[in-house]
Amino acid sequence: ISKKKESKVSINMNISETAGPREKSKIMLLQALVKRHESVRREFKQIDEIDINDLAENIEEELYKLFNKDAGKAYKAKFRALYFNISNETNKTLFRKILNREVSPKKLVNMDKNELASEELAKWQEMRQKKVMLFSYS
Repeated sequence: ISKKKESKVSINMNISETAGPREKSKIMLLQALVKRHESVRREFKQIDEIDINDLAENIEEELYKLFNKDAGKAYKAKFRALYFNISNETNKTLFRKILNREVSPKKLVNMDKNELASEELAKWQEMRQKKVMLFSYS
């Protein structure tokens, strides 16, 4: 293990009071990814703490770039949506796509709320939309 990788494993997952929005985002993403990874560890044996840490850092970096290196209101709103969907244990498909690298950090931060939603929620929203359209044409 290189010194660079070794230092990443010992990252502090506690948020300090003085941490800025980017550092808070990275730590919260890391906490969510680590927690979710624990439930699928057997399936994703090849992914370790270093990979999870790199993933959290890459997602946050792409998010920061998306908002032109401004960690303001839009950044925070998008972060909340990402965090919710990554930490949502019913959103298994999205999480597996992230771990399998079917969804890159850049693509992830550019996904809209419907793309981020769990399959179950997406199906429910689609059925609801069909009902609304059906009743509006009646």
